[in-house]
Amino acid sequence: MLSAEPAVVERAHQVEGELEGGRQGAAQSQAGTSAGPKRQLPKQERRPDRRIYEERSVEELRARAGELAIEGRSTRSKDELVAVLRKQAK
Repeated sequence: MLSAEPAVVERAHQVEGELEGGRQGAAQSQAGTSAGPKRQLPKQERRPDRRIYEERSVEELRARAGELAIEGRSTRSKDELVAVLRKQAK
């Protein structure tokens, strides 16, 4: 067996450590132990197309407000519609 130079051996150990660290990180994220909590959105914010109110257009929000018979919907901004729809859903 040939002896490798110390720098090559050291680099091989570094690479092995990086690979092992990567495997552990992947296993943790698959197990649901990732850093940071997941933000849960209230169920009433979602509709069958699975988009939250902020992802919808003003026209879609006005249509939903119409379904709920919210007055003044045609003059409200998107942010106002989102707030009213959330309040109505509670």
